[in-house]
Amino acid sequence: MRMSQQETPYTSPVKLGQIEQVGETPMQILLHRLKTDGFVFFHGTFENDERVQDVFVIHPESNKLWRTFPHVLLIYSTYKTNRYKMPLVQIIGVTSTYLSFCVAYAFIANEKEENFMMCTKCNT
Repeated sequence: MRMSQQETPYTSPVKLGQIEQVGETPMQILLHRLKTDGFVFFHGTFENDERVQDVFVIHPESNKLWRTFPHVLLIYSTYKTNRYKMPLVQIIGVTSTYLSFCVAYAFIANEKEENFMMCTKCNT
């Protein structure tokens, strides 16, 4: 098979969860996959609504590193560059030997202080 004919994640006709979760929303598929893969995650919803407001995701190994090195956190946010117009927050930690590691990702409803504080408190 030639290289140009090989399937990649971008050319494959099978989309995430399309086979095993027919009839579920993309958010339901995401939350199910996070749970089955052992991720630590939190999601909040708007009052009087079931729409997701904030989603916080951390890998189990990142969770261990964060608990070992909780002293320095760098928080970076993009501005509504995704389909849902929600800022993407990336949280980076620093070890005692000055190595950085990805702690977590979060989609937040808006860039208010309480949304950022939710990101830092989800691990406690």
